[in-house]
Formats: sequence, C-alpha cells, structure tokens
Amino acid sequence: MSVGFASGSAQARGRSARVPLRVPGGERFELLGETLVAGTSLGHGSIEAVLPRTAGAVPVVMRTPQGERFQVDILRKDPGGPAGVADTARLSLFVVNRGDGATRTHEAQAHAARALATWLAARETDASVASLGELLSHPERQRAHPAGVFSLWG
Repeated sequence: MSVGFASGSAQARGRSARVPLRVPGGERFELLGETLVAGTSLGHGSIEAVLPRTAGAVPVVMRTPQGERFQVDILRKDPGGPAGVADTARLSLFVVNRGDGATRTHEAQAHAARALATWLAARETDASVASLGELLSHPERQRAHPAGVFSLWG
C-alpha cells in the first residue's frame, strides 16, 4: 500500500509534488517500543498503520468507529503551544485535516486521537519517546517547513 503527501505550496500552485510514503510491510507496526497489529482498537477508534517519521512527526493512520480513515501526527510537546487535539506529558497529537488551525476537527476523529494519546501516555518514558526519533514541536515544524501540509492524501 502506498500513500503520499504534498506540501501546501505545491497544492496551491496546482502541481503534483507528492513524495510517496510507504506503509511498512506486514500488519505489525512499532510505536513506543510496542508492537501493534493493524486494526488495534483503542475504544474510540483503531490504528491502521504507523509510518516512519516524516518532517519531524510520526504519522499514524487511524479509523473512527464508523470506518472513516484519517491521520494523526505525533509531535514533541511545546509548553508554549499550540496544544494538539490531545497531549501527553511529552507529546502533542494533531489531527491532519488540511486546515490552518481554524478548521474544526471532526468529533469522532478527536475522540480517537484522544484515545491514542491515552494509550501513548500509559507507555511514555524518556526511552520510549526517544525511540520515535527526533521529533519537532509544532512551531519548529512550521519554521522548518513553512509551506507544509503533511497530509497522506495530498
């Protein structure tokens, strides 16, 4: 299975600048040192895939209980904000809805992202967070990728 993302500026110019991302082979994914099987239920949603770190974030493909597929980016928490739709002690989770921060997050997606945050918080240690690689905070990511819209669906 292959998905891609395009930068916001490439979308605005109408060019296809997709960089393909590949979902890791198989049905098992690593997250905070734990192995997850695709479809792992978190109560308010399920994890479909965990992708390799991209532009300072770990993209997680999820599904709502109704089956709607969406993306959550795991970033390093910045005490200065902005806060994600859900936060843990060290991480902020942002639902990727191709908005500019003013776009409302669908309620079912927010509930699923919060369930993921609860799952992460129960497993979060310095070592487990370090296993994600060097994550950027939301402000750092914006500075490093000012035109970036990092959606798997372009």
